[in-house]
Amino acid sequence: MQRHRHVLPRRLLLQPPRTVTATTTGFTPTCDTASTYDHTRAGRAYQSGGYAYSGGSDELTGLWHTFTVRTLRQTAPGHVVVSEPGCPA
Repeated sequence: MQRHRHVLPRRLLLQPPRTVTATTTGFTPTCDTASTYDHTRAGRAYQSGGYAYSGGSDELTGLWHTFTVRTLRQTAPGHVVVSEPGCPA
């Protein structure tokens, strides 16, 4: 059995290390508990075909009306996920 040895090309070995710079937006996550209807009115969710979906992640939150209550967590601007009640913000 012949073994293959993987060798990096010389040009990759001679390149200087790259520096990566990251910045944060200063966004603070929020948690909101409300009916699926109220989440859509507040812009955290949208409705389609009688169901509500969280904004950004498109997760099903349940039927779209005032009796279905869910907790949604906004993790980034424009990105909302379904969360547990009382989630830490």
